[in-house]
Amino acid sequence: MGLELDAVLELMVVEAVLLDRIIYRAREAKAAGQPVRTDDNLEALKVRFEVYRAQTEPLADYYRTAGLLHTVDGLGPIDQVTSNLFAELQLQPRTPVAGSLRVAGGCF
Repeated sequence: MGLELDAVLELMVVEAVLLDRIIYRAREAKAAGQPVRTDDNLEALKVRFEVYRAQTEPLADYYRTAGLLHTVDGLGPIDQVTSNLFAELQLQPRTPVAGSLRVAGGCF
């Protein structure tokens, strides 16, 4: 399509904290009678982290070398993480609408 990548966003997290958050979220959803993802369990999450480390994490050095990688702490409150992402990209947040900004597979 002739499109070039402008930026790659990396959310840094402490795996143990992220695991705790996901397990907590799954327990809360289940207790509230809400659907729970079948892969929101410790065994599946550990596999997801292994796959990330093997297949995705190595790309960070490539994008860092290319000057495209922007790293943000991903464990803060959602509003703060969002603010930090926009700051990294030197953008102002806006209300999501059709055709909203697409960044590394995410939508802002």
